Amino acid sequence: QFKRHYLKGEYVTCVEVDRDKNYWVTTLRNGLYVIPNIYLKNYDIPDALKNITSIDKVDDQYIFFGTASGKVGMYNIYTGVRKMIDLPTSFKVTTVKFNVYKNTVFISQGDGSYIYYLDTNELVFCPIFINAKNIAIRDENNIIYTSSFKATIVHPFSNKEEQIGKVLGNRRSYTSYFSEQTNTSYVAYVDGLVAYDEQFKEEEITFKEQSIFAIDIEETKDGTIWISTFKDGIIGMRDHKVYANFTVKNGLLSNQTSKLKSDGNNLWIVTDKGIQLLDTG
Repeated sequence: QFKRHYLKGEYVTCVEVDRDKNYWVTTLRNGLYVIPNIYLKNYDIPDALKNITSIDKVDDQYIFFGTASGKVGMYNIYTGVRKMIDLPTSFKVTTVKFNVYKNTVFISQGDGSYIYYLDTNELVFCPIFINAKNIAIRDENNIIYTSSFKATIVHPFSNKEEQIGKVLGNRRSYTSYFSEQTNTSYVAYVDGLVAYDEQFKEEEITFKEQSIFAIDIEETKDGTIWISTFKDGIIGMRDHKVYANFTVKNGLLSNQTSKLKSDGNNLWIVTDKGIQLLDTG
């Protein structure tokens, strides 16, 4: 079964694998190549679709993306086929978020917001989550919308008069996360991290008696909430209590971290010096 093709067009003469799993490849005419990880794959996209600003996984075959020039579409990672969706304007796409409950994608731009129905290929204007910094799916009918001005629970599938829900905080918010395991909503504000229970009672989460300035929030399979911060590296939390902190002092490449992504009990961490995988088990 043919799976991948490396160094297309080269005359390969020998392949060796070292103890760090680097693949050393000698060629007949063009010298030596080193492949640090044969499982990484590069996807070629046209120049017009570069500068991707947001991306989300739809399923094991498709990803949905948005760009700085206001283009959105779906990409088949196996065939390379792209399906573009026309937006009315070319404003930057700030967020795309797949909603597994409704098989839809929320699309937020600087000047508008939309719901794209994957089953019918219908794009519907829904101006209640414009210029979103982040969208978190709370349940099949509710999302957490964070923006430069506030964090709000909105109901995008309700009647127009009922779409705007509870305002969680009237201040700049960066990101949000909803934990299905504990029915807790987390919002990262400009002045700290706040957790909301099912009745939206709020509790500020602190670390060393100081506010946490969060960039991204994820959850591993064991129920640990992981927080990427502006200056304190990665923080792990259970029951609203910090129990782990990873910085350059104990193995983190850099204290300047950004995106997090969980995979079971593994945590992928993006830093300004590279990507790391943390086995949290």
